[in-house]
Amino acid sequence: PDKELSKKAEIAMFYEEDSIYHPGLKLNYTVENHELTLSKEREGSGRSPFFDSYHKVDMHVDEIKWPMAEDWMELANTTGGAESSALFESETYYDEYRYDRLAGTSDTHPLWKIRNYAKQLGMDELTVEQVARLFRADISETKVFLINLSNSGFMTYNYDKEVVNIKSRLHHYVLSRSKKTDYDILQFESTIEGLPNARLNLLNWDMDMNGVGRVFLSDSQNVVIFPYEQELTLKKNRDFSFDGKVIGGRLDFFGTDFYFSFDDFKIQLNKIDSLRLKVPDGEPDDRGRQKLRAVKTVLRDLTGELLVDRPDNKSGLVEHSRYPVFNSTDDSYVYYNKRSIQDGVYEKDKFYMHLTPFRIDSLEHFTKEGLEFQGNFVSAGIFPDFEETLTLQPDFSLGFVR
Repeated sequence: PDKELSKKAEIAMFYEEDSIYHPGLKLNYTVENHELTLSKEREGSGRSPFFDSYHKVDMHVDEIKWPMAEDWMELANTTGGAESSALFESETYYDEYRYDRLAGTSDTHPLWKIRNYAKQLGMDELTVEQVARLFRADISETKVFLINLSNSGFMTYNYDKEVVNIKSRLHHYVLSRSKKTDYDILQFESTIEGLPNARLNLLNWDMDMNGVGRVFLSDSQNVVIFPYEQELTLKKNRDFSFDGKVIGGRLDFFGTDFYFSFDDFKIQLNKIDSLRLKVPDGEPDDRGRQKLRAVKTVLRDLTGELLVDRPDNKSGLVEHSRYPVFNSTDDSYVYYNKRSIQDGVYEKDKFYMHLTPFRIDSLEHFTKEGLEFQGNFVSAGIFPDFEETLTLQPDFSLGFVR
């Protein structure tokens, strides 16, 4: 009368046409505090991630807790100790090292072998006995092998029926290895103390994440996000909003109200407080790497978008040297009110360079000569306002000679 308890429950939570699913959890509902807890076991299918088709991520967390009087669920790891670490991984993520590690000493990769066999049969559901025959292994060894693949997100394992259902991730890994499909490197690694790793809003299914120090969008284009307070909000299909710092090649953006669109593979930078630039300084080293030097002048109060790469090239397999691309979509400014400049006498609302929208491409490769910003120079009445172009000066500031 005081609780509902199951040591192995198959769970699906539905939202619109999507769901969060797990093949085998410990379920605990207590009547007194009206709280539902779904926790993973340490063995068997209990180690499988939660499959989230709305956000399109696999969630490696130990527990989901729902105080049912509330309109949110908490997601956290319960490994003991002060810190809780969890991983949320894109369903089209691919890691070559992980793929090679699964091969072991086999001549034919087991993921390829299973996929090929399933295609021959025309189905994604296989019995344990079929897989055992395929690998010429005994049943107990095959069960352990399939459980491990299930825990890695490649399939779901039904203990009662002794069948596995192949998930899209298995097909994706095989095709990614052979470079027949695009993939991404999107992971949200959360490490936090005193708070849940994430909180799921049941009204709109936004997921607020804590303890996310950085997010890599593209290693080939060198685009990395550092959220302020290590917080971001994950939305449908791996879109997410955040405040923070964005490194895009040789540009560093700082601001708020940023939004990453997964399908478009771009970041909408709605409120850029400052944009810092870096340019090559000196000859490349023996490995071809350029020493970079920060430009002294900072651009302020921008709005724009950062195109990370082509939307169909999230993996960076095809080299597009013009990416990343930054499009400034509104006016921006350079101010001269720092204390180090004439003791701060040039007040920002009276003395400034008013820049018109601009575009910089090849952010990983642009040169000193490529920096040009057109605009209008306002000098607090010292001179009549006039149009000018800022370029890089010998002291690595942006300025002009007239």
